[in-house]
Amino acid sequence: MKATNIPYIIIILLLVVIFLLRECGPGSKPVPPKVDTVYIDSIVLVPVFHHYSIPKPYAVIDTFIIPAFVDTALILADWFLKRDYELPIIDDSTGKLTLTTSVSKNQLGAYQVQGTLKQLWRTQTITKTITLQERNKLLAGFILGYNGKDIGIAPTLYYLSKKHHLYSVSYDPFNKVGYAGMGWVIKLKGE
Repeated sequence: MKATNIPYIIIILLLVVIFLLRECGPGSKPVPPKVDTVYIDSIVLVPVFHHYSIPKPYAVIDTFIIPAFVDTALILADWFLKRDYELPIIDDSTGKLTLTTSVSKNQLGAYQVQGTLKQLWRTQTITKTITLQERNKLLAGFILGYNGKDIGIAPTLYYLSKKHHLYSVSYDPFNKVGYAGMGWVIKLKGE
């Protein structure tokens, strides 16, 4: 081994030691998990079933005494009088439903069911916590350089570790020069 190679061997060994110290040491804080919230808005139609029926007439037998004075005109006026009824079936947060009918000549007239039913809106929020797994990455690229007289082009391999340390190795075949580099993450305010 030549004496001129000893400084290069020492530099390479120091670089290997620095690499191992950075990757095998306690390193930086672990990356917190990313929380992703998914909002799902849905419309749920809830069928509203209500049983309603019109009462059937039944005979009422009652004994009463007819007074001596009977106003026939009043009885006939009451007989022909048309009475309108509006019976609420539903009147709450799900809607309003009413039955309208009339009674005249002791008979139930036409009936109609009117109203509005409301849709129920329900919002459901689902929160999922997604933990991103950090991985080592190997990247390829090139470096261009100019030193005033020569242009250099060096294909480069980059290694990005789980701890976000960047290492690069490149070689310029035209100038016969090899390069090795390291990079650090710079944390800016607000990150």
